[in-house]
Amino acid sequence: MTLNKKSKVTLRDIAAAVNLSPAAVSQILNNKEINYCSEATKERVRQAARDLGYRRNIGYKLMHHQSTGTVGIMIASGFIPQEEHYRTLILELLREFEERSLAAFCHIMPRNEKQALAKVHDYIARGVEHFVFIGCPTGWEKIDEECSRLGITAVFTREFTRRFVANDVTSGLEVIFRHLIGHCGENFKLLCSESWASAPENNRLDALQRIFPELSREKIIEKFIFLTSNPAEGCDLPRWAYETSSKGTADILRKYPDLKGIIFVNDLFAWGGSELLRTENYKKYRNLYLAGCNYNLLMRFTPLNFATVEFDVHAMVQAVADAALSDAPCRKWIPTIPHINVAPNSN
Repeated sequence: MTLNKKSKVTLRDIAAAVNLSPAAVSQILNNKEINYCSEATKERVRQAARDLGYRRNIGYKLMHHQSTGTVGIMIASGFIPQEEHYRTLILELLREFEERSLAAFCHIMPRNEKQALAKVHDYIARGVEHFVFIGCPTGWEKIDEECSRLGITAVFTREFTRRFVANDVTSGLEVIFRHLIGHCGENFKLLCSESWASAPENNRLDALQRIFPELSREKIIEKFIFLTSNPAEGCDLPRWAYETSSKGTADILRKYPDLKGIIFVNDLFAWGGSELLRTENYKKYRNLYLAGCNYNLLMRFTPLNFATVEFDVHAMVQAVADAALSDAPCRKWIPTIPHINVAPNSN
């Protein structure tokens, strides 16, 4: 497929490349329901559009009150893209929307409530018709109300929102925490930052409350939580997590030398602590039972006793994309996948 250089690729160019009429190409690229081409033909047209560098004229569509087929993937904070599973989710969503012949882009939202709402208004004015909110932006209630008022579909990845597709992290964590407690009893600590421990929505504490229903949330925090400092806004999160969890693990073992297990808030946080346990000075602690969350590549092949939870990204992407393009009620849980690694030399 070769074209002479021109300033802009048109529907006629794509039609010529795939031997279809411009009308048929337009119907496919605009997801018209009246189009009866096969899926193979539709994919051939979409691939030709990608190869030729076709871009929709969104300004024209706005002026003529036509659908722009545009999705905004709005990321609640700058910390989110620093986590491996979120990066994968965002990239796969971009690919999924492209395969559905939709334009999609990402934006990290301001932490200020008024600025976040203004940014949503700005993107609606630019033609965004659907929003996916990764995480929970500041002032999400007003954002959700405004999208609903304007007829803009919005889906969130947090379970306390009106329309959501969320990972059932609590159930997965309950499985791996029960495994750890089966070996350690109540002789373990959960290492986390102060801000994380005080968050009202906290599936790690939720999982522990399922296991210890007789304990209040306050008692669980008092009995099992070991606090670290909070990350500074805009910090290098992987570096902070490595250094903080390494120091936190050393502090825990200094205070509780007979400890049998450590739960880290996630796998990124577990990285520094697990590396510390592999040093010569901490050799006697290598049979500790550890747990994390997110199935991060850093911890996937650790030689230590380590349990974690993987998100089903493929299922999440399909469900989020479907919900973003629909205004039907949506409160969907995606099951997570527990992984338990037992070290060869464990007792």
